[in-house]
Amino acid sequence: MIKNYFDDIYDINYDLFGIVSNIKEYKLAWILNKIFFIDLVKIDDLIIKKHNRKVFQISNYLYQSDEFTIRLLKNKLIYKMDLNNEKFLIQKLSKFDYLFQIYNSSTSFNRKEIINKLNSESSIQFANFVNINLIKEKDLLLL
Repeated sequence: MIKNYFDDIYDINYDLFGIVSNIKEYKLAWILNKIFFIDLVKIDDLIIKKHNRKVFQISNYLYQSDEFTIRLLKNKLIYKMDLNNEKFLIQKLSKFDYLFQIYNSSTSFNRKEIINKLNSESSIQFANFVNINLIKEKDLLLL
């Protein structure tokens, strides 16, 4: 009998930061643009279909350059279908309102500097680095 094994080891090539803020997403994107000298723009909401036919939708802002890609995701679901009262993209990170991803950084970003910049903004109550290896649903963030 031939057995196929699924290897669920992912190549995590991004840093993830959680942000707690009660401001609207477009205002947060504007603040992040000022802080980091980028141009996050609203693109189509992400519609994610899980293998067990669960479907949900989240807000999505994106900035791309030759060196890196930055994405701002709202952690709270916009639309959910058959999710057993799930309200967040990543349940374990339900304390965070937003997830801030920095992908494929060819230049090394200083995580501490990013956190300090985020926490120095008065509209952001709290921001911190998230160790993605401790998150069970990390496959949802491979966008």
